[in-house]
Amino acid sequence: MSNIILETGSDITKITTGQELILVEDEFYTYCVRMKLDTNEAERMINSLVALVPDFLKSHGFKPDFESMFMTCDKTYVNTIVHHIKQNPLFNLEDRNVGNVLSNSLELYVKFLSSEFDPRSYIYKKKNEEEPDFAEGKVRESHGTVFERKRANRLACLSVHGYKCAVCGFDFEENYGELGKEFIEVHHIIPLSQIRREYIINPEKDLIPLCSNCHSMIHRRGGEAIPIKEFKKIYDQLHSL
Repeated sequence: MSNIILETGSDITKITTGQELILVEDEFYTYCVRMKLDTNEAERMINSLVALVPDFLKSHGFKPDFESMFMTCDKTYVNTIVHHIKQNPLFNLEDRNVGNVLSNSLELYVKFLSSEFDPRSYIYKKKNEEEPDFAEGKVRESHGTVFERKRANRLACLSVHGYKCAVCGFDFEENYGELGKEFIEVHHIIPLSQIRREYIINPEKDLIPLCSNCHSMIHRRGGEAIPIKEFKKIYDQLHSL
């Protein structure tokens, strides 16, 4: 496997620590909501940038590569990846096989980096505020109402529950190999939009891993999500026949 050297700009390695990554991911999630993405799609974009795109870069010998795309705020670098995916038939097919989430998430990340968000000044400001905790749900005012989510809660949830869907047992790694490693969506059992206030998350009891299908179906009715026990009952009844 030969290395593919990517064109880079001046900001290729600006974001390096775990706390900085959490801060930038939280802001990217907020940006997704402002761009009218629903919760499922916003989580899918983040999962792609954290897991799918880095695995894609490593498997095809792209250099430089990162454990998370949030480790770089270099628009030139990200745009170069998008160009390779769209121009190379093999890469393009791989992207289509996962619903074009590789290119879509990267293009959205470029738009995010091109917005009013400044990773360097934001990180400097946040690193000098209070230590991170598991509080979520604080209301932010923008063009609509945005509820804060913390990446640390997602990671804590997955460290307890693992990466298999809690309803159907689907495992992305078992079905997609290295491409699906550590890929899963995380569902708030009580949506933040229903609580409408900041509260302390218990990652073990308040969050649950779900595959993309189950997560979409739980929100299929619109408005309030189907309670997890009710949804699992529906699934179990259909699959016990």
